Amino acid sequence: MMPYPSAPTYPSTGAAGGGSVDPVTPPAAASQAVAAGGSLAAVEFNAFTDTGGRIASYSASKTNVVGSATISGSGLGPYTISGAADSEVLLIELDALDSGGNVLATAAYTGSIGSPSSGGAWVTLKDYDLTDLTTTSALSTGSTTLSFESIADTIDVSFNRYSGGADIAVTPTNGTGIVIDGGTDTTSTGTVSFRPSDWLSSYTADDVQEHPYAVTFAFTADFSNSYGDTKFYCGVNVGTNASHNSGESRHVMVTSDAGGVNETVKIRTNTTESATLATQTIRTSRTVTAVIHFGEIVQIIDSSGLTPPTIDVGQVAGTYVAGSDAVGRDDTSRVYQNSSGIRAFLSCGNSADLTLSRVIVQRYE
Repeated sequence: MMPYPSAPTYPSTGAAGGGSVDPVTPPAAASQAVAAGGSLAAVEFNAFTDTGGRIASYSASKTNVVGSATISGSGLGPYTISGAADSEVLLIELDALDSGGNVLATAAYTGSIGSPSSGGAWVTLKDYDLTDLTTTSALSTGSTTLSFESIADTIDVSFNRYSGGADIAVTPTNGTGIVIDGGTDTTSTGTVSFRPSDWLSSYTADDVQEHPYAVTFAFTADFSNSYGDTKFYCGVNVGTNASHNSGESRHVMVTSDAGGVNETVKIRTNTTESATLATQTIRTSRTVTAVIHFGEIVQIIDSSGLTPPTIDVGQVAGTYVAGSDAVGRDDTSRVYQNSSGIRAFLSCGNSADLTLSRVIVQRYE
């Protein structure tokens, strides 16, 4: 049995006579992802925190995002999942209700099975070699259009500073890529972002329902300015939000340790971070891939080296579930697809130096 997850907490509300009502809090969030050919374990929700005894019943909504698995169960579970196949993606939302049928809090579970290695393939839609960019002076904050030396395409890049960082500099350099100098402020962040949806001939609701999409960054990282503080963030957000820590940001955060030997890996949603998921030797060069299922659910793949690996969204080392917001019943608005499109970003944190050399957009067909 696997315990699953949380959604919003609901604040205390005024009660008759000026008192307060104890809030109901859902259990902690988690997700399940297995490799192609695997199966999803039964799901059992941990108890909601209900100090006021307000919960009268539960109501579960089961959604097949991709696939046709049968989900059965009630209350806190267990919920059994049968008939799930490769590429399956599903959600279970559990509402805790008061005696009047009002929702007090919601827990959500996300499960996925990897795509098979045969019968389909990841197709490259765009592959931008950023070492071919025309050299410019350091970018001003906001959006700038960049051109290439060897192709006619142009791309728009946004640069933003957070918590100071006045000496963070971002410079497109031919032969090298986009050089992100993290400066000297060990409490600041600089974010470089793109809107890959703008590069595609089609990125409709039907597209994202039919195809998983993946955005890959290849870059080098130098943490030596301040070991123990330096870090980077890399992932996706809604297209209108150029920040790494607000909107619908889901990303990986990698931080150097004080000894300058190892790094820790966490997954973040805006500013909320997971426990440490991996501790490994510092990778000076790497690729980070954000895989988006159904325009809603995000997985992160973190790999060593600048050569993008074959995408495997199964339960393998370096692949993490960044999750999704709760998908409402009959919800047709896709978080990372609607009119704002999708944004992909790379941020230097606390004086880290990064060099971004390649951005790739793929989808599974």
